[in-house]
Amino acid sequence: VGVAFVVPPAAALTGLTTENWFLAGIGLGAWLIMSATYTPMLRFYHRSLLWAPALPAVAILYAGMTLDSARQHWVGRGAAWKGRTDPRTARL
Repeated sequence: VGVAFVVPPAAALTGLTTENWFLAGIGLGAWLIMSATYTPMLRFYHRSLLWAPALPAVAILYAGMTLDSARQHWVGRGAAWKGRTDPRTARL
């Protein structure tokens, strides 16, 4: 997740703040390409294309939720919904 979704915005912001235009251009270009490739999904789900630049934040959030799910499984909590757990999904 870090290389694919964090580095382009970080490079763009770092380049803009330090006036390193090459770094800013590379970061913004990669971020633009990333956003452009996300637009078909946004169209499919009838969402505004203004969400496209938020893809890095969405990816980090999704990765965090996946890691938390793995952690919950590892400690034996299994799947949970509205405070209820399913014992079939708990770690043995």
